[in-house]
Amino acid sequence: MKGKLARDQWWNATETLKEASLLATGGQYKGAISRAFFAMEHAARAALAAKDQEPKTHRGMVQAFNNQLVRSGEMDRDRGESLEDAHQARNAADYGSFYRATADEAYQLCGEAAAFLIETRKYLVNKGLSAADLPEVPEAPARNE
Repeated sequence: MKGKLARDQWWNATETLKEASLLATGGQYKGAISRAFFAMEHAARAALAAKDQEPKTHRGMVQAFNNQLVRSGEMDRDRGESLEDAHQARNAADYGSFYRATADEAYQLCGEAAAFLIETRKYLVNKGLSAADLPEVPEAPARNE
């Protein structure tokens, strides 16, 4: 069961990162920020599923990721911090009445999400999931100025 949940969450992570990229390149920066966080969330949930953890809330997922994976040294501290930062950015993008997302913020978070997914995929393969069952991480969008 944990392998199936991890694979399903991983598939969601890669698809959601594609959505974030499309939104960023289409100028929908708040949406891109939100979807980039959700890509990271799905990846984090995949990693937690590999440890038989299934948090119920966004905040619980961030805490579990840091407590179960970062503190144990299985994932880099920077990944835990980027997940927390993305969670805050998503809250601002989705709930901040006066928040105006910028292209820089959206593209940066898409890049951070791609880096997060790359590290998480390595973790999942190290935990015994088949690389063939885990779609490759899509590239973050390149900003055309």
